[in-house]
Amino acid sequence: AALAMGTIVTMSSTACVVRLLMDRAQLDSIHGRNALGMLLLQDAAVIPLILMMAALRGDRSPDGDGLSLLQTALLAVAMIGLFYVLSAFVVPQLFNIRQWVKNRDLPILLAIVIALGAVVAAHRVGISPATGAFIAGVLLGQSPFAVQIRADVSSIRTLLVTVFFTAIGLLGDPLWVMDNWRLVAATVVAIVIGKALIIAIILRLLRLSLGMAVATGLCLAQVGEFSFVLAAIARDGLIGPDLFSLIISAIVVTLLLTPFLVNAAPLVAGRIDAWQNRRITSSQSPGD
Repeated sequence: AALAMGTIVTMSSTACVVRLLMDRAQLDSIHGRNALGMLLLQDAAVIPLILMMAALRGDRSPDGDGLSLLQTALLAVAMIGLFYVLSAFVVPQLFNIRQWVKNRDLPILLAIVIALGAVVAAHRVGISPATGAFIAGVLLGQSPFAVQIRADVSSIRTLLVTVFFTAIGLLGDPLWVMDNWRLVAATVVAIVIGKALIIAIILRLLRLSLGMAVATGLCLAQVGEFSFVLAAIARDGLIGPDLFSLIISAIVVTLLLTPFLVNAAPLVAGRIDAWQNRRITSSQSPGD
């Protein structure tokens, strides 16, 4: 349960942070580039984390956990291999048929079939359906017709994002939050301060200035949207209902705080750097 909670809290929100940084023209700033790099690395770790979470739901003994993790990983690798063969070899051959190439509806229909097929296949072999959908998306993104698919689905992208975040909101329980607001508030404070502090310390060890390290930590101090998927997987056998409600409530609150944290990041960085410069200047003053 502790490993599951740590995994859930580790993720930050790529969708929210990148959008806010772009709106504020800060994506190319020092703290913006650092935040983007860490977010991309977190996104790359999603599949291993989902596999680990799915494996931990099985037998709770160490041997059972290891065997379950190995079995899940092998099934995932088999799925990836199958869909890679389909997307890299079979589907491109189909698109060589002239009548099919002229039909712009075919790529989007094919993408939907592959995505839904991956979800069903993942469910049948005992892997999280979210894992199957994610694998299908990655493989479609590497396919020869990825650009056309992205262009064709752009009109419904906003709708799908809205549905996704609406589904996230439905996981929350306002009455439970009202009854346990002190616990939720303490958890949110611990997450925001803890993540910002850990990230700032890591970046300071990498010789980034204190201001930029704190700014990056503030940008990534929330818990991201992929954590809802991880929490949903962990609910089946790893964490109880109360702990699930607590972490879901904390995630929602941290996401609501994200615009304020991103907006405050450069201001806090500027004040910290100015304070450091004053200290350096005063220490080098002849009067000292």
